[in-house]
Amino acid sequence: MNGISSSDYKSMIAKASGQNKFRAKKTILGSHTFDSKAEATRYSELFILQQRGEITDLELQPEFPLIVNGIKVGLYKADFRYRDLHDRRHVEDVKSEATMTAQYRLKKKLVEAIYPGVEIEERGVKNGKSYPIARRQPKAKTIKAPRKRKPASEPATAAV
Repeated sequence: MNGISSSDYKSMIAKASGQNKFRAKKTILGSHTFDSKAEATRYSELFILQQRGEITDLELQPEFPLIVNGIKVGLYKADFRYRDLHDRRHVEDVKSEATMTAQYRLKKKLVEAIYPGVEIEERGVKNGKSYPIARRQPKAKTIKAPRKRKPASEPATAAV
């Protein structure tokens, strides 16, 4: 092995060929350029909801600095942030199986830990419509009690 991960390899190949490592196609919608067709689809849905007055304050690519113990350790960019009619803040990211990387999952956990009340909602897109991706509940770990050892049997004594 040469010490390079498969995701790093894909990224290097994508940069060399000018292609996205997840094979997403940049999509232009109005004056906005989106990283994927799925993201543009979700934006068009949110834009219509905003026009109808069902959501407000629609933001694209909101940033969340990842600061731990006063040190900036990274930056997370969500796809969208908006408020619903009940004044609840929503943060969304459009995802596919391929884009649910370990790096994404770590950054998501950091954002949700650092910013109280922020829960990143993941959405997928299929056949031109978006849908919420169900959050997987972590499996409960059961702790087994240690097994009791049977006492060692008494060694057989020879009759003399």
